[in-house]
Amino acid sequence: MVLLVVSIFPFACALFLFAYFFDRYAGDQDTPEIADAMRQMNEAKVIPFPEPPEKSRTFAAGA
Repeated sequence: MVLLVVSIFPFACALFLFAYFFDRYAGDQDTPEIADAMRQMNEAKVIPFPEPPEKSRTFAAGA
């Protein structure tokens, strides 16, 4: 029982401190950059690899 109390109390304190400081400091400087990067990824056009020529396709298939 003592081991449970000794291990749970520091975990609860650490979790509380993490939540407090994360809420207070996270995103103050990062949010605009992250939002811009996410927007750019969403708007990016995906260009697939070009189809290989017919000769290399048959050679790759082993025919």
